[in-house]
Amino acid sequence: MKQLLYTLFTLGGIALAQNNNASLTTSEPVDTKVIEVKDCDTTSAVTFENAQGDDIGSVTMKISEPIDSAALTYSIIEQGLTLLSFDGDFCTYLAKSDIDCPLSKGSYKVDFSSDSDIVNSSPSNYTVNIDIHNGDTKLGCADVRFRVPESPETTINISD
Repeated sequence: MKQLLYTLFTLGGIALAQNNNASLTTSEPVDTKVIEVKDCDTTSAVTFENAQGDDIGSVTMKISEPIDSAALTYSIIEQGLTLLSFDGDFCTYLAKSDIDCPLSKGSYKVDFSSDSDIVNSSPSNYTVNIDIHNGDTKLGCADVRFRVPESPETTINISD
């Protein structure tokens, strides 16, 4: 792998040396906004508020009864195609948002930005599907839809 990288950099350096009008094009980071949060059941122990237009890093989750632990079924879907799917611990998932279990009644800001980072290189519409349960008891679920916009490009003249 090191040899491949060395070869690519060497060839790139030769191409730049031969081109007096060399430039480098880079992509800028983009702000990913929520299209819609569709809560599946407003009578659940865990509900999510619609955050249309808000930053994907601060979706409000409401807890109506204390939760010590729960399981999570999670997937990222791009236009009907499942890109990632796993079963895991709900509290572990919330830890990335600096939320610790046990959960008390109240509102919490859940950060879905790391979910958008998974797909951030590909502009498209995505859905994070979350199903929260404790054994056979469903605690809540939601579909968080967001769009990763095309990143603006910046061209830098590097021949000077």
